[in-house]
Amino acid sequence: MYINLAIDDMTDCVKRGYDRVCVQTKPEAMFLNKVACKIMNGKILEIGRKMGGSLIVLCLSSPDSRVYSMDISTAHIKRVKQNLKYYGVRASQYKLITADSTGLHTNFKKKVLRKAKEKVGAKFVYLDKLDMLFVDGDHRREFVIQDLIRWTPRVIPGGSILLHDYYSDKYKLEGVDVEANSKFKQYKLQYADRCGRSCLFTKVKH
Repeated sequence: MYINLAIDDMTDCVKRGYDRVCVQTKPEAMFLNKVACKIMNGKILEIGRKMGGSLIVLCLSSPDSRVYSMDISTAHIKRVKQNLKYYGVRASQYKLITADSTGLHTNFKKKVLRKAKEKVGAKFVYLDKLDMLFVDGDHRREFVIQDLIRWTPRVIPGGSILLHDYYSDKYKLEGVDVEANSKFKQYKLQYADRCGRSCLFTKVKH
């Protein structure tokens, strides 16, 4: 399958002298593919895109779905678009959103925040009924919690919430525990699986 070759290339390109396209390990990228490929004609939201590696995996894994990629930084957008084109992702399949996913980045570059607000507004009305939420943004505890509080309610019952770096030292030090945190109990999130630093939760159907 082409997706396997793309993941091999993205996770190995650093050895060939290029900037790494995918910050995930190969097993983690394959795990992301495993989750996303089950979604047909759905809607996926990614928070945090870096060089676009996970966005590419999401698009190639679920080619009939619409993938929204949100990041507060515009630093790598040109390179992201180049990477998407290189790996054969159709421009009609994704939407790049410049915005603060948490609403907590008050000290971020004012110019970037203004651009974000002008570009997408504040309500994101088109980001509802999500089949999958992939969180890999700011790893500080309050930001991770706010991402989940903001976007988990928009995931459909039975949908997937995947957190990258959930088992990393950063998350452990910050004390983010989705299952134990009382703030998330109302969303009925159930642990489903893990791979490397990634953890998958399912939103339980009522």
